[in-house]
Amino acid sequence: ASVRIPCKWSDYLEKNDEDGDGTNYELMEINGYSRLDRVKEILGWIRNAGMRAVLNVHHYNEMMDVAGTGLTLEEHQDRLNALWDQLSTEFPLSEYPADELVFELLNEPHSDMNYAEWNTVITMLAETIWTDNA
Repeated sequence: ASVRIPCKWSDYLEKNDEDGDGTNYELMEINGYSRLDRVKEILGWIRNAGMRAVLNVHHYNEMMDVAGTGLTLEEHQDRLNALWDQLSTEFPLSEYPADELVFELLNEPHSDMNYAEWNTVITMLAETIWTDNA
């Protein structure tokens, strides 16, 4: 059995540009609430129940229709890549076998996102996860 953990992470990404290149984003706490800590707790319950968790990026609508977001598609891609770098660091594949955790990299592409953009994003994210944090 599997349990999906749908998370709208994009509301919790804050720019942290310590090196000045403009591409660093980190998950932030809001009013002392850490979404990452909550997901870890839920993932623990799922693992303890002997089920598989599906962790995803849910409702990143800003990336699907960038007009009016104040960011370019490439900037949204940087945000998403930074997010998955953090998530795959927190939930490394070496510690979470595929029968316990799988990643859904981006849920339900729609609107302005085309096949080429989708393939670019998925390739970038797979490289980040497998190269940096496997």
